[in-house]
Amino acid sequence: IKKNNLRLTYIGRIIKRKKLDLIVDSTLDSNVNLTIIGKPFPESSWSKSLIKKIKFQKHIKYYPELSKEEIIKILDNSDIFIMPSINETFGVVYIEAMSRGLPIIFSKGTGVDNTFSCDVGVSIEHHSIAHIKQAIEKISNNFYIFSTNAKNEAKKFNWNKISEKFINIYSKLFTNEK
Repeated sequence: IKKNNLRLTYIGRIIKRKKLDLIVDSTLDSNVNLTIIGKPFPESSWSKSLIKKIKFQKHIKYYPELSKEEIIKILDNSDIFIMPSINETFGVVYIEAMSRGLPIIFSKGTGVDNTFSCDVGVSIEHHSIAHIKQAIEKISNNFYIFSTNAKNEAKKFNWNKISEKFINIYSKLFTNEK
């Protein structure tokens, strides 16, 4: 990780509750590069205005959509995944980013909050530029720990492990019925 050239990535829909506008604003006067992957859905005057703003920023790369391979390449060349979405139920994209060793920035009280046995990133409680910058700073100062934790915790979401758990649950249910 290069603190003087941090690389953040956001992957998701471009809608207000994802707080992408706040992410963009938090990178305007800093040494952070931002990659955004996603389309507005539904398209609105808010999303059109934000995309227009994004396209004028030299430190931001915007891709409406990419292939799986291209996304993996971007994640592998990133330092932090950020999506401080409000009312996020879970967001598999967090796990996908973690599996590539990226610490995550997310909103307190959403689906991934308190899901893991160790710190895989930083939750923000108040949606402000200051709190996003503090989260970025905390991760950059402890990157190795957060990155290692993220990668290890993502392994728990391996489909083989998950399917084993489901099989065990169902076999117990059916055994108890008899």
